[in-house]
Amino acid sequence: MDLFTIIAVDESAAEHVSVTADKADCSYPERTVQNAMFLTNVRYIFEDDEDYNLDERTMVDEDVENVVVVDLDEFLNLRSVELISERFQMLNYSLGTENEITLKVLSQFPAEVENAENRGLDELIYRYRKQNRALQYLIDGL
Repeated sequence: MDLFTIIAVDESAAEHVSVTADKADCSYPERTVQNAMFLTNVRYIFEDDEDYNLDERTMVDEDVENVVVVDLDEFLNLRSVELISERFQMLNYSLGTENEITLKVLSQFPAEVENAENRGLDELIYRYRKQNRALQYLIDGL
């Protein structure tokens, strides 16, 4: 079985939008890289693993913050992804090349714009469009 790389990208509307990707060796926009989180401390539990007993083999772990449920079919094709978290809301997910799953998540949604008077119009338009897309994802998920 090929392993999946799971990347969570915080699409928070509070991010600084004036960052651009000038590096030729970077395949993602720099703001995406700055907000990317590579998930660590991963435990795998397979649905058909009859020997797995949560009470015996799993200790209570206070460090667990988020749970990502990846649903695969019998041919190991991705069917769905679900995020269980108190801190993040998943907006959507996509499957990239070489089994890379990218989760777009929202961690905060502030109503106020910091230093709005010092920001350019393009930057503010970008931010409000991004907020509207995030709201639409959340509304569609209800």
